[in-house]
Amino acid sequence: MTKHLFFFGILILSLSSCYTFTHYQTGKTVGKGKTDYAVTINGLAGSVPGGFGSLPPFKPEFQMSYGITDDLDAIFKYSAIAGLHGGLKYSVLGNDMDSRFAAAIGANFGGLFLGGGDNIGVGGFYNFSIPVHLSYHPSEIFAFGLSPNFTSIGAFGGGELESLSRFGVAPHIEVGRRIKFVLGLNALFGTVSVYEYGLGVKWNPR
Repeated sequence: MTKHLFFFGILILSLSSCYTFTHYQTGKTVGKGKTDYAVTINGLAGSVPGGFGSLPPFKPEFQMSYGITDDLDAIFKYSAIAGLHGGLKYSVLGNDMDSRFAAAIGANFGGLFLGGGDNIGVGGFYNFSIPVHLSYHPSEIFAFGLSPNFTSIGAFGGGELESLSRFGVAPHIEVGRRIKFVLGLNALFGTVSVYEYGLGVKWNPR
């Protein structure tokens, strides 16, 4: 019963656009002082023993990547109703423009304070993720990304909901140059599985 409640709590947070598992990242960074932007629409689905639930893909999300150095990006994500997440991505392989293969490691954290209430009975939720961003770039206008990740989801401030830690994988594709169309998925596997999927646009002003 606790796991069922936790999943429905995640669905509520996704519907309010304050909870996110998305990545949409390749293994390359944007470059020192440069910025990339992305706007996506995401939906959430999941399974618990004996059931499956889903929500329509009506959760807009804004993402910004800023190059602190040539090999280190700061990543910010803002959802429609004040949901804020932040993280870092560090390149470890293939960061040159003409490299076909690239790899980076990252760390992301986000949270939402709910206050008191009878619906879930907790103070809030947190989401911590450690992804490894791998990507293949066969041409200037196409990239395939794959982000294996460890994600921990939990509650704070009381309540009976248990924390949930999952290994997952997040594939996505990008098509375009300065303006790129993206399509992706993040699947967190386990007894309680969570799937977030979406599409959108990435661009850079340079």
